[in-house]
Amino acid sequence: MQLNILVATTCFLLACWLPTLTQSQESAKSRDRSEEDLAEIVDTLRQAVPFDDEVIPAGETYLRVLQSAVTALYASDKLKRHRIEHERKWNAAREKHATAAVPTTGSAFNCDVVRSHSPPTSVDKLRPADIDVVGAIGDSLTAGMGIYSKNLLTIFTQYRGHSFTMGGKEDLSQHTTMPTVLKKFNPKLTGFSTGISGPDGIFAGFNEAVVGNRAEDMPRQARQLVEKMKKDKKVAFEPIGS
Repeated sequence: MQLNILVATTCFLLACWLPTLTQSQESAKSRDRSEEDLAEIVDTLRQAVPFDDEVIPAGETYLRVLQSAVTALYASDKLKRHRIEHERKWNAAREKHATAAVPTTGSAFNCDVVRSHSPPTSVDKLRPADIDVVGAIGDSLTAGMGIYSKNLLTIFTQYRGHSFTMGGKEDLSQHTTMPTVLKKFNPKLTGFSTGISGPDGIFAGFNEAVVGNRAEDMPRQARQLVEKMKKDKKVAFEPIGS
């Protein structure tokens, strides 16, 4: 059982951190070095996890053995070197990945874009072209988490610029979102997200959504959204009521 845990853990982490070990383009010398590194990592694991003939019971013992295996992997100098190199390559390619062409999911547009003659005082009279500012609160859906992810390394990336509620990076012909629709009615629309970003990033706009937040977090997000709008010079913030 311990051996199975060790093998499964090793395979998963190596698959995530050491893709260069399996590339067919590697030279023979590089492959030999990788095999030596792998052997050393496995040997480190064998020393960290006690092997015996007893069956491992479920629960705390299982977790303790698994934790020992993961700790040993992190402590391995060989693995650390490979992981740092992989992270360096990933960070170098991140910007290219972020700006790469995305699938076209646009829509046609043939609607009336006339604004109201005077600012509407009731939502019943509000037209799409009257909307000047957009903002949002929410969780991972509004944050656009993993929208264009193709692997485990990008599953938590927040593609806010393509979020269906707040994404405005593209125009309507390329990507259909609420902001891209509203921009057709009002080209001066502001507040939408324009790229990969956290809630406080430069591409977030007025998208205050936080991955993992729940209903009880919405009042806090709403207050933060209001404060952000108040500080933005492009927004004529006029609170209603006392």
